[in-house]
Amino acid sequence: LANKINQKALLITGELDNKFTNIAEKANNILPNTNFVKVKNAGHNVHLEKPQEFLKLLNTFLLKIRNNK
Repeated sequence: LANKINQKALLITGELDNKFTNIAEKANNILPNTNFVKVKNAGHNVHLEKPQEFLKLLNTFLLKIRNNK
């Protein structure tokens, strides 16, 4: 079922978050339109630990969707 989902998705994890990085990697392999990013030197709370990098990734992703790229 998951491979039939065509909605674009952004998966952001910290490289130090072993549990959720593994889940995100599996989801990235199943979902066809997924962007997967591992943020260096960050754990589970990427948005708190690396807020500028998180926002840059999110803004770039949203702009691509808005511009249909």
